[in-house]
Amino acid sequence: MNITIPQKWQDYELLDFGEGEKLERWGKYILRRPDQNAVGAKSLDQAKWNDVHLHFHRDSKNLPDGQAGNEYWEVKKPAPEKWSVSYKIEGAILKFAIKPTKYKHTGLFPEQTVNWEWIIEKISKRKQPHPDQKLKVLNLFAYTGGASVAAASAGADEVVHIDSSKGAITLAKENQKLSKLKNTKIRFIQEDVQKFVEKEIKRGNKYDAIILDPPLYGRGPEGELWKIEQHLPGLLDSCIKLLSDSPIFLLLNLYSGNSISNQVIEQLDKAEQISLGLKSSSGNKILNCGDVLRTSFFTA
Repeated sequence: MNITIPQKWQDYELLDFGEGEKLERWGKYILRRPDQNAVGAKSLDQAKWNDVHLHFHRDSKNLPDGQAGNEYWEVKKPAPEKWSVSYKIEGAILKFAIKPTKYKHTGLFPEQTVNWEWIIEKISKRKQPHPDQKLKVLNLFAYTGGASVAAASAGADEVVHIDSSKGAITLAKENQKLSKLKNTKIRFIQEDVQKFVEKEIKRGNKYDAIILDPPLYGRGPEGELWKIEQHLPGLLDSCIKLLSDSPIFLLLNLYSGNSISNQVIEQLDKAEQISLGLKSSSGNKILNCGDVLRTSFFTA
């Protein structure tokens, strides 16, 4: 399968990857962190890999004084706790907070711009000939809101953003403000996704587009268990019930191709399956970042 890579990033660059690590530029700051998909040899020399602002370690050796556990960011050159990056798309400038976390994440997945552009294209095509038609988008496992901000920027009248993490929702609200979309209607709800969807079915609510970005494993705000292989097929069935009479799309993002079972593929009739990746600026290599199933119900 061909891998689709972002083409328009200026504030992000994958400098190199290999041997279980990736080297990235986020704005003007260089980060080094683990990645299980970063296979093969590194292209840049060790001096480049050591010349970073932040280096995430996953070992128990040489921990800083007072540091508990075996995972931490080593500050090698001064860097703020949080900064922002921009992405220009379809005449809009989307802006996002970058905040390295204790789990080695940054609050943004740069390969997802491929999905943002697809979401914006589909929503814009529906809205342009029917500007007065109200359009609702549901974003499940919405994290820090990249897809929510993209949908709002394209003209969605209401985006419902569901995530179990209070910290993720806090950053999502900040990203809405950074992108100057404070007048758009994004409803941020901290709740277990499965519970919310079942409630929406009972309420009779419908959505014109649904986005899902489920983890392999997780827990809701009250400890509700989520296992993708066990719970995803049932959740997809429920989401299909939430689609309006004239839906635009359903997008399912998966970080592991193993999560796409035949049952899931059959549930999304005529779904397009693509792989996402990031191209390294050294060594002409592509880092595989996961798979996407997208079904478009509307053709302009």
